[in-house]
Amino acid sequence: MKKTVRKTAIEIAAFILAVVTAMLLFGCAPEPEQGEIINAEPANGETVPILPELLRKFYTDYESPGSADMLYNLRDIYKPIPVKLSWTCEGGADYYVVGLSLNKDIDITGSEGTEYFVTVDNSVEAIELFCGKTYYYRVFAVRGEEALASVYFSFKTEDYLRTVSVGGVSNTRDLGGKTGTGGKKIKQGIIYRGANVDGVTKQGKVDFLEKLGIKTEIDLRTGTEISVFHKNINVVSVKAPMYTDNSMGINNPDYMPELAKEIKVFADPESYPIYFHCAIGRDRTGTLACLIQMLAGVDQETIEKDFVASFFSEAGSADGALPSSHVNNLRNIFKFIDNYSNGSRMKNLEKFLNDIGVTNEEIKAIRANIMED
Repeated sequence: MKKTVRKTAIEIAAFILAVVTAMLLFGCAPEPEQGEIINAEPANGETVPILPELLRKFYTDYESPGSADMLYNLRDIYKPIPVKLSWTCEGGADYYVVGLSLNKDIDITGSEGTEYFVTVDNSVEAIELFCGKTYYYRVFAVRGEEALASVYFSFKTEDYLRTVSVGGVSNTRDLGGKTGTGGKKIKQGIIYRGANVDGVTKQGKVDFLEKLGIKTEIDLRTGTEISVFHKNINVVSVKAPMYTDNSMGINNPDYMPELAKEIKVFADPESYPIYFHCAIGRDRTGTLACLIQMLAGVDQETIEKDFVASFFSEAGSADGALPSSHVNNLRNIFKFIDNYSNGSRMKNLEKFLNDIGVTNEEIKAIRANIMED
């Protein structure tokens, strides 16, 4: 039997309600009291890693695609590192309830936006947290009819990249967390990119539908695939372009209607969260990811690093290509946009999207949907 159980706010509310109801029958409902949970870690705002060592080294030491070549190893190293929360409680407890949130508002009865853990141990592990965010957590020690509440502890996650683990699917990561126009960041938890889902496991389907809450799948392959999710989510299938100046380039008129179709999905607020993919999650997927990030105002180096990160997955490195041999394909997208008209990169991008059928209203809606306030 597992000692630690992760619970949502709704589940924890039901759990605590059941405990409280039972105790009320005996006239002893628990009321949390402030007390000292000592030696909690992490605490006091310290920064913690969430990426595996090799992927974190890529982000911290990146100088050029050639520097990524040195780390390239044809296997998937995407599995995120869990953040271990531990504490000591004088006198012990029958069990502990731990609330973890981006907001400093955590109650034992179930606070919105809080993830809860129930454990008899003095530690829990939180995984797939957002990157570059300050998290707060609070420990409740339950002893019979009493509940002792700790003070608030906090930590910050490293601000590099958020990878996610989905059973049977490779190269899966969050497109959010990157800084764009006006210092605003792309929201996390609403746009995911990766490889095809043909081999998704039973648990992987749960990961997509329940953990990530995916509502829309954009399949960028041939436009004819049948989704493994059937009617559980909205599926948009397109024959997508990739890069420029090739038979499938974004500057090929034959592919422009399909490019407009995939971009327009992001204008509908009901589409989110979105998962988009091609076969290996690198080329057609990388092209769409590049354009969406450009539209948000993310700088070229950051977009390039996001692109190169695909080579650290099993799918993204399946053909044996090196980052340095492919990054110029991505850079050619920037060159194409820069030379498209005589305005700034952003103005040229907007004009290009207008010319292929994406309206200014849709561009505005996309930004409103994906950028933090």
